[in-house]
Amino acid sequence: MRILIVTGGTGGHIYPGIAVAARLIEKSWEVIFVGPDKKQVRKIVERAGFKFYPICSIGMPRKISLRFFLFFIKLIYGVFQAIRILNRNRPHLILGMGGYVCPPVIFAAKFYRLPVILHEPNVMVGLANRFLSGIVNKVLIGFKDSMQFFSSKKAIYTGVPVRQEILFTDKNRAITRLSLKGDRFSVFIFGGSLGAHVLNSVSIGMLEFLQSLKEKIQFIHITGPKDFNVVKKEYQSGCFCSYIVPYMDDIADAYILADLIISRAGAVTVSEIIAQGKPSILIPYPHATAKHQEMNARYLSERNASILIKEPDLNSFILAKTVLDLFLHKEKLRKLSDACEKISKPDATNEFVRVIESLI
Repeated sequence: MRILIVTGGTGGHIYPGIAVAARLIEKSWEVIFVGPDKKQVRKIVERAGFKFYPICSIGMPRKISLRFFLFFIKLIYGVFQAIRILNRNRPHLILGMGGYVCPPVIFAAKFYRLPVILHEPNVMVGLANRFLSGIVNKVLIGFKDSMQFFSSKKAIYTGVPVRQEILFTDKNRAITRLSLKGDRFSVFIFGGSLGAHVLNSVSIGMLEFLQSLKEKIQFIHITGPKDFNVVKKEYQSGCFCSYIVPYMDDIADAYILADLIISRAGAVTVSEIIAQGKPSILIPYPHATAKHQEMNARYLSERNASILIKEPDLNSFILAKTVLDLFLHKEKLRKLSDACEKISKPDATNEFVRVIESLI
């Protein structure tokens, strides 16, 4: 059997798709990916071992403008691109992981009467997914609160698939690879694949307030390329044990060592935190479309599974105070972890495969 997986341009769309693809490969499926024409997306998919086809498409503007007409032109062109890809590969089913590449592929798939499954990875449902839900066979929901936006006949609450290497990594191997210490409290800080300047700045400012913990705490920090040199210099100046990189291919090593995570609140990050039961401080990106990161973070914080700090309320002292409080009161860390486990959907990938097989 052959499946075509449509991915968007962010990790929240790509990595869950790869998790499902890996499981399908184990069951002798052939998997093909379609996504935006971006180097980084192609690199991630092909590095995972899958064939990738790019499609020309952009997100739909929320206001009438010249970009709105460009959107329709690219949508039509994208449909013809998708038809060529479907003709060449003849998939038996389409799985759309969300994002603006889904519409042209799904429209093309309807010409061939192919079964289509759509995934919504965020709490706040995207515009494209709301529109497309009316013409697909099933909608797989990442967070329970999103069920209200879809037909009860189509929506299935599955959770978000998480890559197996994230869940099953050897801690001792990670300590060796990152040259860190096994007996220290480990804080993992990251803001997505390109980093987050605000998180970087506030985090290095936090170090002066944590000097008393210098022999008891260590940091793993993914900075993004722009702030790497500055951030690394600050950790070295403060003599903190740390592993600082601009980008990290094998993020599983950082996750397994983390006693506390400080990050943005993209769908894939939040899902991985939940799946591993990791205590976290979430600082959502305030300019994300429809405030979807804030909604993701709020989903956890309202269930006592994370601490939410909005960016306008954030400064180095507040972040340091929160980290220190959690370091000194391990029972608070334990409660955050336990709450994550209560809302976790550890079988999400198998649920996806079950629904896929049911439509063939």
